[in-house]
Amino acid sequence: MRVAIYVRESHLLSSQDQLLLLRQVADQTACTVVATFSDKGDQCLTKEPMPGLDALMKAAEQRVFAKVLVWDISTFGNSMEELVALVQRLRSCKVDVLFHKQGMDTGSTQGYHMTNFFDSLVHYQKTLTASKIRAGQRRAVGHGAKLGRPTNMTESVRVAIRLLHHKGLGKKKIAKELRVGVGSVIAAL
Repeated sequence: MRVAIYVRESHLLSSQDQLLLLRQVADQTACTVVATFSDKGDQCLTKEPMPGLDALMKAAEQRVFAKVLVWDISTFGNSMEELVALVQRLRSCKVDVLFHKQGMDTGSTQGYHMTNFFDSLVHYQKTLTASKIRAGQRRAVGHGAKLGRPTNMTESVRVAIRLLHHKGLGKKKIAKELRVGVGSVIAAL
């Protein structure tokens, strides 16, 4: 089987040590390493680009390999959401991922169910966050706060919109001249 190796600096194990370990794994499983990809630095802390991961995804789309070997799940992506998105994208390219430290292979039945479970956790996290935001908004409205962007739509602006529209100006020109949105112009007419 043709495999790729992805390594990223970790405080637990250097990328060189990860590479050596994953090459041994490939040799033990009779896999041929066709590409290696690496990223340096703390991209998870600074949101810097990850050229190694980007190159890996491009090669996966070209079907250069059938599996990616990764030393630890924490070095693959910067968040649970990103991890799930990467694994799903690789799955759509018919590429599996082996997370060596966790002993998880997305090509196995157990690994497939585990990635679906991760996907469920991400969905749960998003739902929980959204419900907390909505509860906070309701609480703020209950205390008299106004939500949304401030508007400069007043009765005099509505009158000006109608007058300019009767003069034959288009909605976009009216919006630009009065510094309101086109939707506000439409609502005022």
